[in-house]
Amino acid sequence: MLAAPPGIDLLRRQAHEFVESLLVTFSRASSEKPAPYEEQVPLLRCVAPVQAGSEGRATMRVANDEETPSNVALYCTNFVADSGYEIPSLRVTVSPRTVTIPAKGDTTFEIKIAVSQQTPAGIYCGLIQAMGSKYVKAVLSVEVL
Repeated sequence: MLAAPPGIDLLRRQAHEFVESLLVTFSRASSEKPAPYEEQVPLLRCVAPVQAGSEGRATMRVANDEETPSNVALYCTNFVADSGYEIPSLRVTVSPRTVTIPAKGDTTFEIKIAVSQQTPAGIYCGLIQAMGSKYVKAVLSVEVL
C-alpha cells in the first residue's frame, strides 16, 4: 500500500473548505433573489487545458467604476484540485503587475500559471483578487492533462 504524501490530510481539508465556500457563494448567487454584485464571484477558465510542465493562460478584465483613478494589482491563492494537490500561488504571474486604471476605465490582465512536470492531472481552482478594488475577485480554473 502506498503511503499518502506528507500533509495530504491538511491539503484535503483546505480543498474541502475552499469548495464548500464556493458552493455557499454560488448557492447565494443562484437563489431567487439575486445576490448583490459584491457577493458574486465569476468563474474564469484558462484558454485551453495544459500538459504538466507547460503553462496555462487566462485574461481578466478589470473595470474602474469610480470617479477617480485606481491603482490595481492582482494576487491569488494556491490552486487546489479536489484530490488535494496544489499549484502554489508562487507559480502564477500577472501582467501588468500593477496598473493605474483611469476613472470609468478598464484594463486587461494576463495571468500565466506555470504547471510543474510533477503536477497530477485534474482541475485546479484558485481565487484571484485585486488589491486596490474591493469588488474584484474571480475563481480561475486550469485543467491539467
